[in-house]
Amino acid sequence: MKRLCDLVLLLLTLCLLGSLLGCSSKGKTEAEIRADIPSDFLTLQTRTYLDSVVDVGGLRDVYSEACDIPMEITGFEVEKRQTDEESDLVYCNLTLEGGKLWEETGFQEDYELKASCLLRYGYYDKGGWILDECSVLDGQYELTPKFELSKELAAGVLEGHTGFQGNEGTLVSQSWDSSRTVLTCCYDIAAERAYCDIQGKLDIGCTVTGQLWTEGDGLTANTVVATLTYNAEELMYDAQCQWHINGSWHWEGDYNTVVNLTIRQNGNGLDVEGSWVNNMTAQFGSCWVALPTDSSEYPTSGPELSFRLEFDHGARRTFAIRGDEVQIAGIYEYFGQYEYETMSPYQT
Repeated sequence: MKRLCDLVLLLLTLCLLGSLLGCSSKGKTEAEIRADIPSDFLTLQTRTYLDSVVDVGGLRDVYSEACDIPMEITGFEVEKRQTDEESDLVYCNLTLEGGKLWEETGFQEDYELKASCLLRYGYYDKGGWILDECSVLDGQYELTPKFELSKELAAGVLEGHTGFQGNEGTLVSQSWDSSRTVLTCCYDIAAERAYCDIQGKLDIGCTVTGQLWTEGDGLTANTVVATLTYNAEELMYDAQCQWHINGSWHWEGDYNTVVNLTIRQNGNGLDVEGSWVNNMTAQFGSCWVALPTDSSEYPTSGPELSFRLEFDHGARRTFAIRGDEVQIAGIYEYFGQYEYETMSPYQT
């Protein structure tokens, strides 16, 4: 009888041992795997491309300092899995969501981040199943911005990336493209310049690009850096300009020539009369926007007006208004060489 009891006890022990061994080969549950993923395994930072500036080394790109965007895992799906007694390979898809409120501008910057990942477990006599490796498969991730600009930020973008002041534009609409990488912001512009009043529409695009940075081995830290770049369209549309150029203009030209012009706006054209003027062609240009604001070519935003003057002595010059600047420019011959001369007339 005792021998029979010993045999039953041995069988129970073997069954229990087999059960324990069987449990080790099954690996962890999906809930346990999700809980094992390190909080810094996949993070998000954002920065803003400001503008190109000139320094001693020439043009350089300027970015704002990268800022962390708090993200949390909202989706976890095991795509495939291979488990044996010593290792467990888990191929999964992660979804993270999060955002940051910029209190100064009231801008809520929200994102969704998806990534294809590999989690590699090893089984140890002491410790059991331990996560040895986390990685993003071949850099496979998808960054989706979920934000729109606040009114305060939209005003700052207008002023920072065009020659208009923030209070000269009103944000009227925002829309993402089909790939959700470019947010187009439409502004109504109403601005006053020295020689005209401007009304029209202007689009500024906010382009979001992501780049994955990976550091270290094993439980690797992966950071997606999202860069926001703002680009204004060069031309306004539905633009209307009310010019304030009627009256008399005066400047002293080359060869001690004193020139006086009388300008009258006539519909979309101009009537120009003046001393020494033999022929004149006038045409309004289109509204344009200076990009960037520190451009030496276009110092301020506004419409362009220009017309050509032909004088009795054969010289040809261009009368041009760009923003608040008025210039008389042309080419003349001086001792066999052609030179470019610019003069600034004034309105009397």
